[in-house]
Amino acid sequence: MKIETPVKAAHATFIAELKDCLDDMMDSFDARGKGKEFAVFHDDLEADKAEIQKHIDALDLIIRYYDEVPS
Repeated sequence: MKIETPVKAAHATFIAELKDCLDDMMDSFDARGKGKEFAVFHDDLEADKAEIQKHIDALDLIIRYYDEVPS
C-alpha cells in the first residue's frame, strides 16, 4: 500500500518543523544568556551563543525562502 502526501500538506509540515527548530534555537539562546542551559555547541558561553545565533539566522533565511515559494 502506497501513501501519498499532498504537496501542500508536506510543504506545511516542512515549514512547521523548521519553525519548531527555530523556536528551540531561540529558547536555547535565551537560556544560555541567563546561564540556565547546558552548552549546545561550545562550553564557552560567548562562542556558544555566537554559534546558536548562526543557526537561528540560517533557519530564519530558509523559512523565509520556503514561506515565499508557492507549494
